[in-house]
Amino acid sequence: GPYCPYPYKQVLDECFHLSTHRLTWNNARQHCQGMMGDLASPKNLYALKTFIIDETGINSYETLQTIPVFVGGADEGENRQFKWVNGEAINSSNWAPGEPNNKHNSEFCVEMFLHSHPSLNDESCVSERQFVCQYHPPKTN
Repeated sequence: GPYCPYPYKQVLDECFHLSTHRLTWNNARQHCQGMMGDLASPKNLYALKTFIIDETGINSYETLQTIPVFVGGADEGENRQFKWVNGEAINSSNWAPGEPNNKHNSEFCVEMFLHSHPSLNDESCVSERQFVCQYHPPKTN
């Protein structure tokens, strides 16, 4: 598997770090980039959810529902074309039912709901959330 530098931890074949504090999406992204990473572009929402549960020690379903976390998805052109920060399109099956809904015409960033079936929601970029950073190991040939 990958070598994940501190404070990143290995989750399947990816390296993640869960913040303990809350930031806006842009500040969260800068924070991750300052840690040699970026906001997370997870391949597997279930694996990421399990990691977050392990990190927080929270396993009460009621509590988990109230802790969305920012991940590296955004609608940069504000044209309802959401992409991960690694450039990949977001799989439409990952959205929560009825999302993305662009409530108040101001939801251009992506958070993850830690429901039993983890899913994504569009959220205001100036909301403050805990967030997940991802370290991408250098590609080796």
